[in-house]
Amino acid sequence: ILLMVIILASCDQQTGAEERNKASLLKTHEELFDKGNLNYADEVFTQDYAGQGPEWIKAYVKERRDAFPDLETSVKPMIAEGNMVAWLRTQTGTHNKEYAGIRPTGKKVTFRGVMVSRYTEDGKIAEEWGASNVEEALQEANGIDGVYEYLPPGKGQAVNRNGQFIYLFGPADGKEPLTSQAGTYTFEGDSVKN
Repeated sequence: ILLMVIILASCDQQTGAEERNKASLLKTHEELFDKGNLNYADEVFTQDYAGQGPEWIKAYVKERRDAFPDLETSVKPMIAEGNMVAWLRTQTGTHNKEYAGIRPTGKKVTFRGVMVSRYTEDGKIAEEWGASNVEEALQEANGIDGVYEYLPPGKGQAVNRNGQFIYLFGPADGKEPLTSQAGTYTFEGDSVKN
C-alpha cells in the first residue's frame, strides 16, 4: 500500500507540473504577444535561454509585433509530458514592416509554428525547438517571390525574393551551357524587367 501511495503522489506531482507549464505557456503568449509586456520574459525564461537569456525573446517578440501591429495569437493544442510542452501557435496579422528579409506586403497573413518547450523544475523555459512557415506565408502574400521554372525554348530555374533575382538559364536543346546571373527586377505595366 505504501508503494502505491508513493506512486500516486509522484503522478500527482508530475501532472501538477505539466498543468503549471501549460498555463505558463498560455500566460507567456498573452503577456508577450497580446499585451506587449516584454519585461515578462525576465520572469519565465532562463538566463541562458537561446544563449542570450530573456533579451533574445524580447527582441524576437518586438520585431514580430512591429512587423504585424494587429497580431493575433492562438496557442492550441498543447501536449505536456514531464518537463516538456509541445504546442502549435497560429498567428495572424497585417504585414506592415519588413520581416525575415521580406518587404511589407500590406496584407493580412496567417502563419503557424510547431514548438517544443523544455521547462526547468522551477517553471522557467530553458530551451525551445520548432519550425514555422512564416517565410513561406509572407512570400505567398507577396505574390512574386518564389521559385520559377523556365519552359522551352528556354530551360533553367530562377529564384526571386524581395526584388532580387538569381537564375540559371539556357536553351532547352542543351547546345549552350546554362548561365547564372543575379540582379533586380522592376515592373512596367504587365512586364517585368530584369
